[in-house]
Amino acid sequence: MKDNELFSQLLYSLQPYPSMRFLLFCSEWGERERTLARFCLEGEHELQVYGVDMDMQSIDDAKIRKRVFRASQERYNLQGRLYDYVFVNAVMDEMETFLERIYTAMMNAGRIYIDSKNCEEKNCETLGQIIEKCNYLSVSLIALSEETAYLSARKMHGWGD
Repeated sequence: MKDNELFSQLLYSLQPYPSMRFLLFCSEWGERERTLARFCLEGEHELQVYGVDMDMQSIDDAKIRKRVFRASQERYNLQGRLYDYVFVNAVMDEMETFLERIYTAMMNAGRIYIDSKNCEEKNCETLGQIIEKCNYLSVSLIALSEETAYLSARKMHGWGD
């Protein structure tokens, strides 16, 4: 199976309910990003796209909310919304700071999916430790192919130590 078909299966395994909110950080408008957009539009879910060093004109659907994202910003303008799912398809600098700031924008029991291209030298164990340090739980690796995977974790506010 192709990566995109497996990614589509991943989306449909989320047990969608009406009006879920999705947050996407991407540096290109590729096939996986378009698949997520179609999934959200078909299911009448909300999708907010933050472009990381990309031309936002490549996103041509008027129903998709989009903004330019700069990780160096002191505060992330997430418009006071809480998101059920966060997909990080872009390589992020300062991953620990990014995860701490995004934590506040997620619903309790929300899930974050981080593209494995954020792993150092294909070693996702280090990134998994950073994720856990930022209070996310249940970190797991979801392989879509030999080259593509997501690290998945859940925000469980009030659990643990």
